[in-house]
Amino acid sequence: MAPEAQGQAKLLTSITISAPSKAKSAHGTGIGSETDLTKAYGAEKNAEESQSGVQFVAGSIYGGLIFTIHQSRIEMIFLGAAAE
Repeated sequence: MAPEAQGQAKLLTSITISAPSKAKSAHGTGIGSETDLTKAYGAEKNAEESQSGVQFVAGSIYGGLIFTIHQSRIEMIFLGAAAE
């Protein structure tokens, strides 16, 4: 969380989801889901920043949804800016 300015309310700038979370993305993918991310997020896939079987980026690393994959299953979901 980060404040915009001294004394102001803090803003949520990113969130990371990992086991044992049961949270799901807007397209119904969550921790432990099989990695059919192309079906759910194909239109948003950033092929340049994604790495087959390891990381799937929907949007960009500057503001998007990043799925970490291990053994064909979603292990972690990050929402926010992973780079500046």
